[in-house]
Amino acid sequence: LQADADAARALAELVEGNLLAADQEVKRLALLFGEKTLTVDDVLAAVGDSSRHDVFEFVNAAMDGRVEKMSRMLGHVRAQGNDAAMVSWAVAGRARLLLAVAEAQSQGRPPLQVLREMRAWYGQDAIIAAARRHKPRYWRQCLLRCGRVDRMIKTGAPGEPWDEFLQLGMMMAR
Repeated sequence: LQADADAARALAELVEGNLLAADQEVKRLALLFGEKTLTVDDVLAAVGDSSRHDVFEFVNAAMDGRVEKMSRMLGHVRAQGNDAAMVSWAVAGRARLLLAVAEAQSQGRPPLQVLREMRAWYGQDAIIAAARRHKPRYWRQCLLRCGRVDRMIKTGAPGEPWDEFLQLGMMMAR
């Protein structure tokens, strides 16, 4: 099976995080198109969106500044029926880590020590890099916004939690 670069990129996005679907789609495309070099139009016409993402991938993409990917992942997280409270918990947890690391850095304390104290074992380098982008005040604002979303979910306060998650993701990506 041969594909141009745009077709390969489109296929990767459509099956991202779902290796079973990727395997099935590649086999199906080989049957449909044989020796022909696939174009992006061929892929988009033949392949459905089978990508799978979880809430943690969304948060990591936001924290890493990958805005387009973060936005796409949030759409998938929502379409997969994930509970808004779970998304809120994950975003707030990461915001707490970013705030703690930013505060430690501003006080001259080693960020790795703070992450160990908070039992954050994975993605330490990415958390430290993200925390460095802003002062503690900025991360405190993110955390306050997380509280607002939590109130929307749990008390029916005005607003749309999924729109707020996108805004929070944008804040974390900056």
